[in-house]
Amino acid sequence: MKLAGAPTASVEGTVDVVARLAEVERLLAKVGPELASERLAGHAVLSVVRVLGRIERRAGGARLVLTQAAAEAGAWKAAGCRSPEEWAAREHGSTVGEARGDLQASKRLAALPAARDAARSGEISKDAARAIAEGASADPTSERVLVEKARTGDLAAVRDAARRARTRADERDGRAAQRMYQRRGLEAWVELDGEGRGVWNVPPAYQAAFLAALEPYREEGPRWSCTSTTPPWCAGTRVTARCARSPASGRSPSRWPARSPRTPCCGSS
Repeated sequence: MKLAGAPTASVEGTVDVVARLAEVERLLAKVGPELASERLAGHAVLSVVRVLGRIERRAGGARLVLTQAAAEAGAWKAAGCRSPEEWAAREHGSTVGEARGDLQASKRLAALPAARDAARSGEISKDAARAIAEGASADPTSERVLVEKARTGDLAAVRDAARRARTRADERDGRAAQRMYQRRGLEAWVELDGEGRGVWNVPPAYQAAFLAALEPYREEGPRWSCTSTTPPWCAGTRVTARCARSPASGRSPSRWPARSPRTPCCGSS
């Protein structure tokens, strides 16, 4: 993905960047054995944690900015993965859902220079960059305000501000209902201990039908409540069946886009 107005990269320059990053990686690997609490003086631990945090922010932000470009270059096909999301999940050690969010944010950041530069330089965290990308892509005029808030505020404040920016844009354009419908989804996975879990994001009309379908399971699972975002997968199956018969939106959830499981499933590694 070549950004508008960006200079053409030379092979020599690319090789130099890769070599310098490899050197940084070697230095981190070399100091790794020293990063143990019993080998560090008490007064130094905080300083070490702060430096590692800055390194993590810089690396995470730069990786987020470049993730979509790597996917477009065919990295996922070369790795034998079935989709860019599965490739990114394997590369980053994340879930497919998280990788999907990273790819989407990376694509949006290409059109948001202030947020892109702040993420790449480590001024803001990867999670803050993702939130800004979502809010500012809907309302570009909010980009600089969101970036500044990310520099000085906490992640929760940034997400709230980004959500408000997106909501204002949706209300102004009359797209709120359409956006919620496009983002609808149901995802299920199995934890390492075998416990089934799931999450959904749906328009309000679907939410009412979901909760009504889950009502019979209240007595079977006393820890579950109507505000839970992790109902058992067996209930999720029942929810899908019930809502398929619900006239809440006039369209059947059976047409929803397939959601990949949280465990990435790439080709042979």
